[in-house]
Amino acid sequence: MYITEPDLDNNEMMAFLYRMPVAVAQVSTDGDIKMLSPRATALLTPLSGESFFSNLFTVLDPVAPQIRRLSDEYTDSYGVVCDNLNVTIAAISWAALPWY
Repeated sequence: MYITEPDLDNNEMMAFLYRMPVAVAQVSTDGDIKMLSPRATALLTPLSGESFFSNLFTVLDPVAPQIRRLSDEYTDSYGVVCDNLNVTIAAISWAALPWY
């Protein structure tokens, strides 16, 4: 499908993005976060141990250090570096988080 003019205004687009059930991230080649979907933020915040984080690789190193390597090996200027990577994470006690 090709759309020549946007059918949605900014408010509608933002509402759509906030309802997306998937986690999407745009990061630089060294892991600096440019954009995160709300779902990505919700999933990464407990892993980071902080309410603010700026580098995806730093957050994921304890559970998925291979993502940094995959990014280092990626040679295209843009595209999907990793898709459907399963990561096992120990249970997190929400009550133990300082900002919960």
